[in-house]
Amino acid sequence: SFTNELVSISASELFVAQNATRQLNVIKSPSNARWSRPEDFTYSFSLASNGFSVSKKGVVTGKKQGMWNLTIRHKSTGETVTIKVTVGIPNGTYFFQNRHYEKYVQPDNDNAPNYNTDGEILEQMAFDGGEHQKWSFVSLDDGYYKIISNKCNYAITVPAGKETTADVDLILKPYNDLDTQKWKITKTKYGSYKIKAKSSESYTSKDLVIVIQNNILWQNLNVQQREYVDNE
Repeated sequence: SFTNELVSISASELFVAQNATRQLNVIKSPSNARWSRPEDFTYSFSLASNGFSVSKKGVVTGKKQGMWNLTIRHKSTGETVTIKVTVGIPNGTYFFQNRHYEKYVQPDNDNAPNYNTDGEILEQMAFDGGEHQKWSFVSLDDGYYKIISNKCNYAITVPAGKETTADVDLILKPYNDLDTQKWKITKTKYGSYKIKAKSSESYTSKDLVIVIQNNILWQNLNVQQREYVDNE
């Protein structure tokens, strides 16, 4: 039963994809405190941002990509907690273009037309609009996305044992909820995106992200995990 007076509240930062919804989880002390339903709180944030909205029941809807603060206040006790709300790219199907070369990520063209080899590498090619150049970006609701080929339903993956290795070719594997298959997507000052594997976050010597192979050629270059150097 809910009979004890609420002493304190806390909440973790929340990630939500644009156009998606997440339920706020307010942690209360004691756990059986009364007047601790979602509608027993008020939610305040900068309306000027238009980044997200919150319903009376604590459901957050992502509206615009970015990062904002949300203050949660318990109506009866006045206890408050402020958390960070991050809104990421919308879930959906995308063409995945390198900004510098203006070519598109796809499975290795040597495996055409099926593109369904477990463990095959990725490369960049000229745009043709086929299913093999389409990728589903799906939020995992923890700040990361899985990136799935529309053609073969395999996930972009850092090879096992290469989690903190630079200049390694990325591959396609069945999705198994591994950190090597979870990607954090951050908008850069150029208006493009930096995409980093969760499996490399503990490695601080180099900022390892998805990059096109370094070569004087521009077609058929492999897609790799390499060091980010803040350029296009």
